[in-house]
Amino acid sequence: MTWALEEGRLLGAPARVLRELVATELNQCQPDMPDAPVLFADDGSAIAAVTIDRLPAAEAFHYLVDQGLLARLSIGSIVRVPFRGRSVRGWITGFPGHSDIAAGKLRPVKAVLGDMPVFNGHDLVAARVISRYYLGGLWQVLRHFQPPGLPVRTGSVEPQTSRPALRAENCLPRVDLYEVAPAEEALSSVFDLIQSCIADQRSAIVVDPVAPTLTASRLRRHGVPVIDLTACRSQTEERLAWIDAATRDGVAVVGGRSAVFQHVGNPGLFVVVDETNPSLKEQSSPCYHAREVAVVRAACLGADVALTSASPSFEARIWAADVRRPEPSARRRGWPAVEIIHRQDEPPTGGILSEGAVARARRVLEQGGRILLFLNRAGEARATRCGACLRLRTCDACGGALLPERGTRPGQDRRLACTSCQAILPITCAHCGSAKVKRLGAGTRALAREAEHLFPRNSIVTVDRESRSSVDLADVIVGTEAAFWRTGALDLVVVVDLDSLLLAPDATAVENAWRLLVRAAAHAPPRADNRPYAGMLIQTYMPEIPFSAALVDGDPEKAASEILDDRESNRLPPFVRCARVTVTGENSSTWARNIAQLARSCGAQVLGPDESGSSSRVLVLSSEPAEAWKSVALGASEARSAGRKVRIEVDPSRLE
Repeated sequence: MTWALEEGRLLGAPARVLRELVATELNQCQPDMPDAPVLFADDGSAIAAVTIDRLPAAEAFHYLVDQGLLARLSIGSIVRVPFRGRSVRGWITGFPGHSDIAAGKLRPVKAVLGDMPVFNGHDLVAARVISRYYLGGLWQVLRHFQPPGLPVRTGSVEPQTSRPALRAENCLPRVDLYEVAPAEEALSSVFDLIQSCIADQRSAIVVDPVAPTLTASRLRRHGVPVIDLTACRSQTEERLAWIDAATRDGVAVVGGRSAVFQHVGNPGLFVVVDETNPSLKEQSSPCYHAREVAVVRAACLGADVALTSASPSFEARIWAADVRRPEPSARRRGWPAVEIIHRQDEPPTGGILSEGAVARARRVLEQGGRILLFLNRAGEARATRCGACLRLRTCDACGGALLPERGTRPGQDRRLACTSCQAILPITCAHCGSAKVKRLGAGTRALAREAEHLFPRNSIVTVDRESRSSVDLADVIVGTEAAFWRTGALDLVVVVDLDSLLLAPDATAVENAWRLLVRAAAHAPPRADNRPYAGMLIQTYMPEIPFSAALVDGDPEKAASEILDDRESNRLPPFVRCARVTVTGENSSTWARNIAQLARSCGAQVLGPDESGSSSRVLVLSSEPAEAWKSVALGASEARSAGRKVRIEVDPSRLE
């Protein structure tokens, strides 16, 4: 394993691209990007560059600003302008001082909406970097800076317009990564940073995807002035909270994923809590991740970044100048005793839970304890095993899970299809020759029915994304990942089906499995409790599993080394950059193939197109993505011009 280090950072393709984009935009904007209008003519008028909302055009349009509006305009002002016979909304994104269009042909700005800018010049630089990095429109990014309704000043407080010093030389801010123990409060490691920032009369933006209101309460108890963006109950309250944050210094602004775009007067720190949480990734265009947006905005605003996680991502390791880890002894004490139950030698008539897991659960329940049966699936099976010898059926080429081939007609021989590389294999088992196949993995409903039969005297609750049942009085909790956010400390955690996590049809399945195991460990009793039994049981049919030593020792570095080796050998992020392009509409496959061909012509690796109904998608991977991304953007633009809907997800959280 080779980690390419530069200035203390692991540099993969995403880091190089983002650094180059930030450097380019900062060099272009300094020092000739004024926040105020530049007079153009003797009558006191000026030229404004306006980016129009919902218009997929790369360039801004020039408009004439008469003297009566000059005092109300700056970078980030919302205006209404004429465009192709309509009156449309846009944002001031520059004052060029001259235009290639004759002065007599320039159309005037009709009105200024609101009396506060929603971003400043440095936020505009960040927006340009984000739009280029995620292959989205500038207007799509600028919309995230805007509050509900129009910003209007309250009282006599003036918005902060000072522009902090930039890091033009290094291009990237200082990023500290805080690895916390599974059961440790994620915010505790950065309290001192936040308080120091507030003491310097600079604001801190705290992004918490799980419990922002709870985080805001904890900060208040430590004497930190807080603006909780998630406590608002109406658009009016949201607008007032936005204005309050934009016009105050020395305050902690707390919110969910979208809080990373909050306009603040004097920012000093961006904190992203639990940076591996999937909800930090936006699903609509541009599909940004709050972690990367925090890095970009901090670079443009002269702020620092702090990331916290119990299982740090490789992307976080890329940016981190310093990784703060708990002491090995403390981490081991906080990690539960783990027992791996191998089920490949059990009789095929066994249930979802092994005999060992049932016996351990009954013992805990008899002593008045509570247990969690974790199964991250509510749908159909993700893997199969031989019905005779019970061995997992895996692909000979890539090791992926095998499922019965779909669309087999009567009279045809049954075959198995790989969920990862789509290879077709015979149904007969290579070890025993049997043609019997058993689907692996029931969902949470089947598990709950079995639990009711096994533990009839105990209360059982099922928790998934849709359920609203209370878990406070439940003895047995049957749940998916959603259960982690609704339960506290428990007396036993059983990971029912590790194989379905490791064999998921996703190139990042192993890393996602480790992340979920770390979350499960946070609810199990730690070793320090000195209980006479393992607090975390893991069931598997695989004779060998990845990171088994890391599971027993609770050492994320061992797991990271194994996963990174796998990523490097298979040319996956962070060693390459990835974009998933989905085209929807008539003849979507033709347009998807066009995008794939353009990307291949630039040396990119392309998987697909994969067709599903009226949609087709391709996966583009490149270690030198500059030209490949231009070709993807060109193909997407052509498809949109033909009336097709195109969604581009850069750095997708799942590589399905």
